[in-house]
Amino acid sequence: QIDVSIAETEDEVILTWKDNGKGVPQEKLGRIFERFYRCDEARQEKGSGVGLYVVKYIMERHRGSVQAENENGLKLSLHFPKQTE
Repeated sequence: QIDVSIAETEDEVILTWKDNGKGVPQEKLGRIFERFYRCDEARQEKGSGVGLYVVKYIMERHRGSVQAENENGLKLSLHFPKQTE
């Protein structure tokens, strides 16, 4: 199951993406945005390990940020700054 929500503060819009999977081992959570990093080296299907790195890269280029945490599954929060005129 995937839950997607949007919240707004005075300074930003926050898009939250949360699944109900097993999450990421706490000791690996801080590394999931690194280029070529894969949490589960034993996976049968190998990916390139760049997906979340690209998300972080794009968010930072737009002056935003992304955060990950375990909350009964993996929760990603994308923080988009509001445009100032």
